[in-house]
Amino acid sequence: MAKRTPPRPTGTISKRKLLLQRGRSTSLGAVETFKLPHDKVAAETLVMDKSLLAFPLMDLPKQVRSAVPHPLQNGPDFNIVFDDGSTGFVELAELAPLQGPFAKACQLMRAGDFIDHAVNVVRKKQSKYLGRGYAPLILMLYVSDDRFTPSRLTTAAIATVLSVTDSSAFMYVTITLFAPNGDPTVVRLKPNGWRLDLFAMMDAREKIMGIANAENAKLISGGRDANGYVDTTLRFYYPNTTMDLVKEFSRDPVVAHNFDIDLGD
Repeated sequence: MAKRTPPRPTGTISKRKLLLQRGRSTSLGAVETFKLPHDKVAAETLVMDKSLLAFPLMDLPKQVRSAVPHPLQNGPDFNIVFDDGSTGFVELAELAPLQGPFAKACQLMRAGDFIDHAVNVVRKKQSKYLGRGYAPLILMLYVSDDRFTPSRLTTAAIATVLSVTDSSAFMYVTITLFAPNGDPTVVRLKPNGWRLDLFAMMDAREKIMGIANAENAKLISGGRDANGYVDTTLRFYYPNTTMDLVKEFSRDPVVAHNFDIDLGD
């Protein structure tokens, strides 16, 4: 049976310039965004095409040279050809722990919940493909929204849990992340040498992940004086988010944001 192509909502990866020029008031520039197509096949094809550009940067025994959509329902998403001429398969899975549409998703979440979600996605795919004869098979996770883009620590925590999780159906497990201009980064989660100790894992799980979204930011006042000193006040809006998470997030010494600061020097 041929694959169906239902629409698929996607998130947004964005960036905005915060202009801090000497002797001028602070100003906000336009928002730069990257968004996958709503059509499922088009979105997955774009993820695959962009991931292929970044694959050579990973130290892999076999590199993926090309990919075409797998023709059948209930099978992997792509047939692939490696650089040595051998063939295999790719299954895609978006990491988006949603209870509804992206528009209603929390702006912030505890990293431990995201780690558990990512590992559960791998476990479900493992159950689906173990023993079905699709080999070698690569599981390619991807993220299409700022709020669900993991930090290096969160990514290392996912890799640590996967190191003791059965994913034998897959040759590799990777994750593709996007910049606001659409440039991809692909990280190999398994096999991988990352191993966090118990205390580092506890710290990773307690972090608040998410973003101070620049698109919803409001400039209240401030600027940069002639000597280069900056005094600027921005107000952020965290939709669908509890105040407890906002307070924890704001206590972090490095609050994640999607501003590109332009000093104009």
